[in-house]
Amino acid sequence: MWASLIGRFLDSERDRGLADRSLHDLAMQLRFFERHMQETGGYPPECTSESLRTWCVERVGTKSYATAKSVVWSVKRFFGWLTLIGECAEDPSTPLRYPRFRPRQSLPVYLKTDELRTVLTGAFREDSFSDFALLSLLASTGLRSGDMACLTRFSVHVDEQLISGRVKGGWTKHTVLNDSMTAVLTQHLAQRSDTTEALFLTVRGRPVRPATIRKVVKRAGERAGLDFTLTPQILRHTFGTHAADRHGRTVTQALMGHSRGATTELYTHLSPSHFLPLMNRHPYNDSEAK
Repeated sequence: MWASLIGRFLDSERDRGLADRSLHDLAMQLRFFERHMQETGGYPPECTSESLRTWCVERVGTKSYATAKSVVWSVKRFFGWLTLIGECAEDPSTPLRYPRFRPRQSLPVYLKTDELRTVLTGAFREDSFSDFALLSLLASTGLRSGDMACLTRFSVHVDEQLISGRVKGGWTKHTVLNDSMTAVLTQHLAQRSDTTEALFLTVRGRPVRPATIRKVVKRAGERAGLDFTLTPQILRHTFGTHAADRHGRTVTQALMGHSRGATTELYTHLSPSHFLPLMNRHPYNDSEAK
């Protein structure tokens, strides 16, 4: 019974246009919920606010705020639908509350300007131009690896110097590109002879996935001699930190796509200097790096 209801619910959400990533999270959390209900033998009308709260607490445990929010969101959305179709007389998930957001207490790891330049220069000299373009885009826009994997050829608007694509949360974000990044993406697309829509491909010609992007970034960090493992998240922190130093919180919040100002405040506590010359000295435009 639960499997059938969950299947119908997911079909309904898909028809309503819910983003693929949100659908994936929804399906994952509801699979855990289905397993729990099969073990307990409960039916929709028998579910109470207290039983749902107990399951959410057990499911979340010591996991992150994002996981806790995903669990509660999935349950509330599912039982709202069950109430709508008449499976429940009243919505038992109504009293459930989302966890309180707690901004991280420690400052994020980020690259200094010379470290970032070393990473990009090494990629320009040693990697394929596609990997170099991928690293450059991560560093100059702060996009997440999942956002990068969703980009297509049609995401790049050279004349307007911006890139648009679906990001975390399922909305479309328009990100401005500087002159160097626009030139890099123009050449990257000009070198492509395939017809695949994805903006970045693997060596086998398949669209990149977040795991592939993490490998490219990790390899670039190792080649640069960093004493920590470089990740796409660290490149995002790097962009956010330098952007806050240059633009302040309000502009940085828009550039990062943060829904909460408290998230952006973390970057304003750091004060590196002179990010502006860095991308103007992008190794793509530096004849000494060739």
